[in-house]
Amino acid sequence: MNKEFFPNPVIEMEKVTVMLGHNVVLKDIDLIVNNGDYLGLIGKNGSGKTTLLKTILGIYKAKSGTILVNGKPVTSKTYKEIGYVPQMHPVQREFPATVYDVVEMGLYRYGANNVNVGNGSLIVGDPVILALHKVKMERFKNRPIGHLSGGEQQKVLIAQALVRNPDILLLDEPTSALDFTMVRDLLSLLKTLNEKYEITLIVIQHNLEMLIPVCNRLVMIRGIKMYDGPPQIEKANEMIQKVFT
Repeated sequence: MNKEFFPNPVIEMEKVTVMLGHNVVLKDIDLIVNNGDYLGLIGKNGSGKTTLLKTILGIYKAKSGTILVNGKPVTSKTYKEIGYVPQMHPVQREFPATVYDVVEMGLYRYGANNVNVGNGSLIVGDPVILALHKVKMERFKNRPIGHLSGGEQQKVLIAQALVRNPDILLLDEPTSALDFTMVRDLLSLLKTLNEKYEITLIVIQHNLEMLIPVCNRLVMIRGIKMYDGPPQIEKANEMIQKVFT
């Protein structure tokens, strides 16, 4: 791929093929994500969207091709450098942890206390409070997480992914368990994280009409990359018929 048009890539995938068992899930994927991108990733169920995220994280190993994150080859430890929010499962009311506890888990998940990630700058202050501030949830720090609404719980899980100060955030259908009002609020938050905090986003999202106004790139996959371009409804609709039928 010609990289002169991509002056500051944070994720580079070239001819990436991924197999799960005997099945080819992704084939010959070329994708460059630039610093500051808000990339919307769509495709029908089973098209390889989650597999793509997990391959970038290093959870799945590509059968062939090359993947670089911040200029370095992906390894089994790459996920430490990237914030990841998997599909949400609502937390039960009886779950015995506060909002602060849940976000703090993101610090100790990888056996590290000091946080020095992303662009290499050390976080000054309480990283849990700073992460909660980014998602506007610091006032709930002592609230049991099970007592929050679905949208509030999702914000806390995003804060958990942000607590190590990553400059890349991957989200797998972050609005799937939310009602319409919560979806709009969460998409507004993600736009703020992208623009104010300069976090590069890749977001799997099924609601195309709500995704198009906030992302700067749209990628559609169906095992292969079908479309990669501006989030214009006219162009996108031409590909939707191929991707979803």
